[in-house]
Amino acid sequence: MARKPDRSVGIAIFIACVVSFIIYAWLLLVSEWSAIVLQLTVLAAVAGLLGVLAWIGLTMATTPSPPSAEQEQMGTGQLGQKDTQN
Repeated sequence: MARKPDRSVGIAIFIACVVSFIIYAWLLLVSEWSAIVLQLTVLAAVAGLLGVLAWIGLTMATTPSPPSAEQEQMGTGQLGQKDTQN
């Protein structure tokens, strides 16, 4: 029974995309605003690409790096071994 709403949402998304493409194509090819539509399209594409790249850079800059192999060996050698000299 859960498949019915998923199918309805999928059909709605499909129809919305087809109608949006038809409107976009008309605006780009027929209307007097074609230059503005093209400029806004390029602006949105560049903003989206640079936004994703900025997000990747921010994530790389703020994520702590994992300990190196040398730090791991030093850490387990000192903390991981039990004192057997009693």
